[in-house]
Amino acid sequence: MPEKSPPITEVTAALLIGLGSRVAEKRKALRLSATVTAEAAGMSRVTLHRIEKGEPSVTMGAWSNAIGALGMHLQLQEDDNLKASLRLRAARHGLSMEQEVRNILQTILTAETGASHGLSFAQRINQRFKGLGVEALDVPARQAARPLPSFNKP
Repeated sequence: MPEKSPPITEVTAALLIGLGSRVAEKRKALRLSATVTAEAAGMSRVTLHRIEKGEPSVTMGAWSNAIGALGMHLQLQEDDNLKASLRLRAARHGLSMEQEVRNILQTILTAETGASHGLSFAQRINQRFKGLGVEALDVPARQAARPLPSFNKP
């Protein structure tokens, strides 16, 4: 009888169900039976079935064995690490995140082409992808920024 599942959030439950379903899909894509896969992972067919259903009480070792038996691996990844780095970099430069991304792209494209050669950013992007059969991007006309609203009382 499996142990009682620890309390988990709805997000964690959804992630486990998603992982379990990917394990089941991979097993089926390889045309392996649950029994054969469970034996290769050193577990019972019932435990493999619980993994494929995303049950949280299954040990990480069992998850790892099942995933490894299918030629897969589990990799941890920090959420929002890139976004946080971008936010800090933009703050250091006193820019919005959007403008910081534009500056980064412009720096990279300029470095790759050697120089801007008087082309606009959009023209350089179009030039970069011209040989790949990608349609040129339409460059919208620039509009003046709208005036900021005034919140002062008259």
